[in-house]
Amino acid sequence: MNNVAQEYGTALFMLASEEGNVPEYREGLAVLKKAFKDEPDYMFFISSPSVPLTARLQSITTVFSGCTHENVLNFILLLCEKGRLDCFTEAEKTFEALYDESMRVLNVRVKSAVALDDDQKARLEAKLSKAYKCSIDTEYIVDTSLLGGVIIEADDNVIDGSLRHRMQQIKEVISK
Repeated sequence: MNNVAQEYGTALFMLASEEGNVPEYREGLAVLKKAFKDEPDYMFFISSPSVPLTARLQSITTVFSGCTHENVLNFILLLCEKGRLDCFTEAEKTFEALYDESMRVLNVRVKSAVALDDDQKARLEAKLSKAYKCSIDTEYIVDTSLLGGVIIEADDNVIDGSLRHRMQQIKEVISK
C-alpha cells in the first residue's frame, strides 16, 4: 500500500475522530468513491494537468458541495491541488480499515460451492464473532469451482474447509 495514501487516509480518520464525525466522513468518502467509480472520465478530468487547476477545483466544489462533509470536500480538493488524486482509493481504504478497527469490525469473505441459507450464515457469523471477539461484516460468494465446503478469509487468516483441500490432505497422508 502507498505510504503517502496511508498518511492521507490516517490524517483524515484522525480529524474525523477528533470531531466525532467519523460516520459523516465515511459517508462522504462513499459518495466520492461511487462517483469516481461510476464516472471514471470525471476522475481523469480532475486529474488532468492540461486542465487549469482552478477549473478542476471549481468543478470539484460544484459537483460535491452539499453532498459530502465539508472536510471530505476539502480533502479531495487538497488531493487535487497536490496532484495526488491517484492516492484517493488507497486513502479511502486506509480510512475504512481504521474505522473497522475502531468499531471492532472484522471483514470476512466466505466462499462456498452453493449459497448458504440464512440459518447457516447466522451460525457461521456467531462462531466467527465469538472466535475473533468482535462484530463481523461478511461477504458471501458462491464459487462454483469448489466441489463442496467453504473457504473463509478473515484478517489475513484463511480457513480452508473445502472438499478439494480435504482431499489434498488425505492424498498427502496416503502418499507418506
